[in-house]
This record gives sequence, C-alpha cells and structure tokens, in this order.
Amino acid sequence: MATPWIKICGLTCVPDLHLALDLGARYVGCIWVPTSPRCVSLPRARELAGAAGDRLVLVVRNLPLPELGDLLAVLRPGVIQLHGEEPPDLARDLRAAHPEVVLWKALGVSPRAGDPTAETARLLALARAYEAAGVHGLLLDTQGSTGSGGTGQTGDWQVAAQLARSLEVPLILAGGLCPENVENAARQVQPAGLDLSSGVESSPGKKSHERLEALFTAHKRLR
Repeated sequence: MATPWIKICGLTCVPDLHLALDLGARYVGCIWVPTSPRCVSLPRARELAGAAGDRLVLVVRNLPLPELGDLLAVLRPGVIQLHGEEPPDLARDLRAAHPEVVLWKALGVSPRAGDPTAETARLLALARAYEAAGVHGLLLDTQGSTGSGGTGQTGDWQVAAQLARSLEVPLILAGGLCPENVENAARQVQPAGLDLSSGVESSPGKKSHERLEALFTAHKRLR
C-alpha cells in the first residue's frame, strides 16, 4: 500500500499552517465559504496563500466562473477544490480558463449507505462525469443536510474503498478523520490522500498542536 499524503484543511492562521507543513502535510487548505465557521477574510486568505504558495488548496462552494477567476488571480493557489453542487460543465470551463491550477471536486457519500452497491454506482457515475471534465482529483466527504461535506462525520469506508479502486484520478478521503482512525482509514480505503480539519482542532479554525503531532505520529506508522 502506498502511503497516502496528508492535507490539513480549515486553516485560519499562518502559525498553524507552518506547523502543519513542518510536520509533513503535503497540502494546506483555507475555506472561502461564508457559511463555514472556518471561512477566512480575503486579507487572511492572502496571508495564507503567501505562506503556502502552490501547496495551498482553496476550498469554494457554488461560485460562478468569473468570481472563481477573480479569486485565482488574487490568491494563486496550487489547487482549487469545488465543494458544492458545481456541475461537470463548470469544472470543464474552469480547466479551460485556468489550466495552470490543479482542480479537485468533492463528492458527498452517505454517512452509512443502506445499499453500498447502489451508493458506489451513484458515486462512480458522478465521478466519471467529472473525470471526463478534466478534474485532477476527487475528494470523498461525508454528505450532510447542507451539502457534500464539512460534517466532521465518517462516511461509509466500504463505499470509499470500492470507489478508490475504480477511479482513474486520485481519491482523497475526508470526513471525520482524526489521529485515532487515520491508520484504519488508510488501510481500508487506500486513498491517495487524507484530508483532516475538525479532527485536529481545539476549536473551529484553531488547530491543536498536540492533535497535529499525534496525527503525523500515526501517519508515520503507515510507511
């Protein structure tokens, strides 16, 4: 099993960002979604982008293409993560307009699929449409009442594992991950990457140094 890389998302300050990178995160994420408790202002997003460079993942939700273009011009993230109900056509248009940016699309998996086979088929059909639109990766998060993720709940890892084996692009696993379960998640799903936020926090948007250190200690055991 290849060791999955780590993304620490929902960062709101530069010291936490530096710590995440120093400990071994490949990517760090900031959230540009007004309804999120981890949403940052444009000045703070600029600070984070300046500190992270192309390792910054900008998380957005249901923004029109012109607004996405404006954000990319200002922040210049390495990755943009569409975390809403953006259709494949928007992903295709964004790739055409900004080929320099890596594009991920989040898909929402049910917390506990009643029929894992049907849930896998549903997600795989969506995934194929986004793969055809040119996305570079698909992020699987636990679906809540308001959209495709950010619930802090684990999803159905059986479905995630089946999806990871079927995709043509890398799968990033999110949803309820924490230092205590990342080893099991990585071994069961075998994703390309693991995306954590609330599982390493002391409060929304404030990362716990102890939890981050525990995470990367657990991550080393996967190597």
